[in-house]
Amino acid sequence: MAGKKRSLVGSKRPKLVQSVFAARKLTQVTCPECNFQYISRVKESEEQHRLFHEEKISGLKITKTTYTKLLSHGMKVEYSGNQSSWSSEKIECFIVSCVDPQIVRVVSDMLKHVNELWLNSTNSSNSWKKRPVESKVVLLVSSARSAKGGNHRLIGIVTTDPPPPLSAFLLGYRMHVSTSAVDRKGPPLKLQLGVSRIFVSQKYRRHHLATFMLDSLLEHAVYGTTLTPSQVGFSQPSNAGSRLLSHWSSAPSSSSSDTVLVYEEET
Repeated sequence: MAGKKRSLVGSKRPKLVQSVFAARKLTQVTCPECNFQYISRVKESEEQHRLFHEEKISGLKITKTTYTKLLSHGMKVEYSGNQSSWSSEKIECFIVSCVDPQIVRVVSDMLKHVNELWLNSTNSSNSWKKRPVESKVVLLVSSARSAKGGNHRLIGIVTTDPPPPLSAFLLGYRMHVSTSAVDRKGPPLKLQLGVSRIFVSQKYRRHHLATFMLDSLLEHAVYGTTLTPSQVGFSQPSNAGSRLLSHWSSAPSSSSSDTVLVYEEET
């Protein structure tokens, strides 16, 4: 016997209840130290901030192999300044000619971070890559003072420009620090060396590390010659950088100068 069909006419439909999901409010945060903007409580965004913050404040990690390469290929200059602020770290300075592919990669990576991410500035000169023997690079490295060592970070860099080929000098001018105006009156100055980029990681600033790297260049940038600050010019100095460079250029004079030597670099 066939089952009795159920009539749908007049039957009550089940009552549907609409579910309402409250969307989580996303908050964009700007880090006061590294200026990175990220979305709080979003794991991927917070991880991006953590990595950016760590690298900008404390420098880029380099491998033990790269550090060993610097020891074998670079000229090490001892840092004799006060390291009490970093009792668990050792600060070392290396002056290199970028002829080794591994060192080229490290310098390229550091400059990419400095120019594109940290300073948001125009690209710096490529002389260090095109003319590596004449265009020395200064690298500042921090290493952990542990029994095993390791945990090496690149915390500072200086790249340089030599005089153009077949020329004994770079043409330079005086720039007034207070106005950033370049004085082009009179004949150009004859410079022996140009500094294209100088950078120290935020954690290590205000400890004279920038001037330490510049002093190292005076001794070792040009083979067989010790330069003076009056023979060194700078490209694209910031306001803060100009004040530092002006003070460095005027030392050991007791009077500070309102000018810094600049030159036009070739990118």
